[in-house]
Amino acid sequence: MMIVTPQGISDADWERVKELALAIVNASEGDEEGGVDETASLMSFLDRLEQKYGAHPGILSTRADFLSDPDEAVTLLEQAWGVAVNRRDARSRLYIADTLASTYIRELEDAQAGEKWLDRVAQELKSAGDETDITSYQELRQDLQRLRADD
Repeated sequence: MMIVTPQGISDADWERVKELALAIVNASEGDEEGGVDETASLMSFLDRLEQKYGAHPGILSTRADFLSDPDEAVTLLEQAWGVAVNRRDARSRLYIADTLASTYIRELEDAQAGEKWLDRVAQELKSAGDETDITSYQELRQDLQRLRADD
């Protein structure tokens, strides 16, 4: 999925989020322990953005993307989903549903919850998304089939 500036956040603020996220990726390459300081910097910046913009699906879901505990990530993503629904933010709902489906299918190996969120991805694709999102949906659908076959 392409990272776009979430609705309601300035381009400059979101560029900083992308810079910090890239720093985490670069610090983590080839080093399991790398990226700790960079992750702390990102989380601190996201705290400041939450003070500035309030509860925002882009901020909550970005925070979830960099948590090591998938259960904690799910909790934040579900909060982000609720905010996105209230804001009628179709793009954020699509991104969050895709991330939740991926987490349930690929990390938690929970086929039932994965399918629930994958169905929501399908619904959101009707009003938002592009070819990249469709490809992600198709790949997740295949992963779900494999997960079910392994059970």
